[in-house]
Amino acid sequence: MLAVIDLTHRQANRVLEQALRTRAQVELEPRRGDRSLLGQLAGREEGLLRVDLHDYGQDWTLTALTGAFCDVKAILSGQLYLFCSCIVTVAESTVPQRLLLSVPDMIQVANRRRFDRYALPQPPRIDVMIDGAEAGLPGLLCEVGLGGLGCELPRREADDRLLIDDVVRVRFELPNVGLPLELSASVCIKAAGTDEGHLRVGLEFQIPPPGHADEPAYQRLRQALGSQQFRAS
Repeated sequence: MLAVIDLTHRQANRVLEQALRTRAQVELEPRRGDRSLLGQLAGREEGLLRVDLHDYGQDWTLTALTGAFCDVKAILSGQLYLFCSCIVTVAESTVPQRLLLSVPDMIQVANRRRFDRYALPQPPRIDVMIDGAEAGLPGLLCEVGLGGLGCELPRREADDRLLIDDVVRVRFELPNVGLPLELSASVCIKAAGTDEGHLRVGLEFQIPPPGHADEPAYQRLRQALGSQQFRAS
């Protein structure tokens, strides 16, 4: 399943900063022409984003793309980000060839789930613990799978304290499973909750390798999700 979520202005700025810092590879699909372009997000120049293109040979002409809108894709920390921009300036005589893009008004994150998730008809409590915070964020666990979970948290606290890609600890209980489960997870989605006071947050587990301290908890989760009793709950 592919879920596409609009980022807030603050989240979008954070994603752009990370992309510039890591020189993220981007794929551009101009809406004028039939070729896609590959390059690296290399910097900002006078408020525009600079993309250094890969080598396309001497026969590649960029002039016709000036003023064209394009759809841009980038992958950061395993997440696919999407935005629309305009090609403001082209430099085809430089090495490498270069484009200057307008800063996007909106960025979206697309999250493809690798595992099924199961809805919980009677959502149990979940605590999301943030490094350095004295107390965790209490909420309700709405769905869970081997890859991660979805929960609802108080909007104000969650929006202020949780950012995309933040790593947190989650503690929760499942029906018919004795001890609470505690695992590390990264924030991958923030969306509107069931009401104005809550935020829906999707988290992806950091699956522990053999011998890790979290492995027993993850194995209990695996056993619980594989049981017919849980699937029927």
